[in-house]
Amino acid sequence: MNKIFVLDTNVLLHDPMAIHAFAEHRVIIPMTVLEELDAIKDRRDKDVSREARIAINAIDDILENASPKLIQAGVEIPGTSAKRGKLAIFPDQLIEHSEAALLLNNPVHHYNDDRIINVALHLQAENSKRRVCLVTKDINMRLKAKGSGLEHVEDYKKDKVVDDIEFMAKGYEQYQGDFWAQVD
Repeated sequence: MNKIFVLDTNVLLHDPMAIHAFAEHRVIIPMTVLEELDAIKDRRDKDVSREARIAINAIDDILENASPKLIQAGVEIPGTSAKRGKLAIFPDQLIEHSEAALLLNNPVHHYNDDRIINVALHLQAENSKRRVCLVTKDINMRLKAKGSGLEHVEDYKKDKVVDDIEFMAKGYEQYQGDFWAQVD
């Protein structure tokens, strides 16, 4: 568990099972993300509301029997890999400004993106020896996070198809006899 990934709402809407893509690391879901998913699950757009409900259920499947203290500390993400990470809910409404973490603070509006970025900034300040990465599909949010001092920000790319042959593995496999007879 050498990395900490903070997931934005749009990652879970794009891939409701995204938590499992980071299963060997620590995955943080800010409380703001849960609030956004809760609001989205009741929208008229059936596709988006379905994705929100699936994401909420996936989170609940992992955390359902855990105590509140354990949910904040982290619950093991089930999976098949030997290294298993943890999923935690971060109560972002409790973050206080300090000299250690310069946080975004807009007194007029409390933008959800800013609250999620603040979670990553706070975790970065608290975990100097670990890589803290905000994962979001929102380009502007990535720019704001980098501009705010967050060192690691990524797009969620698990579903991307390699479209450049340069990125394909080089090499070949040699088969004896009829290749198609060996393919099931």
